[in-house]
Amino acid sequence: MQSSRPISSAISSAAQAQTSFDFLRQRLPALKADLERAESRLNAFRTQTGTVDMQQQNVALIARMSALEERQTTLQLALDAAQHRYRLDSEPYQSALTQLNQVKRDIADASKTAANLPTIQRQ
Repeated sequence: MQSSRPISSAISSAAQAQTSFDFLRQRLPALKADLERAESRLNAFRTQTGTVDMQQQNVALIARMSALEERQTTLQLALDAAQHRYRLDSEPYQSALTQLNQVKRDIADASKTAANLPTIQRQ
């Protein structure tokens, strides 16, 4: 008879687990709806108060800075190549120079944005 206890205990545990699983499965749609309502209220609050997710803003700024620096490197290489092929007053050289200068201005603007973040957000 001792061998029936572990089986009985396992069956009981499995039944309890199934009951818990069924309960959670039934509650899931309501919990999901509650979460969606809470997120909607948070987004509405952010819209009304003009607040943003600083973490998300920082990630976007870092990605932008990285893309701009990559673009700057590419344009600098193109400008160097154009300098060896064309005269300095040629259209291809001037176009590369204009694009590079624009990217440098964009980097400066992004750097100003980063500098204006609260100190705790820049860390």
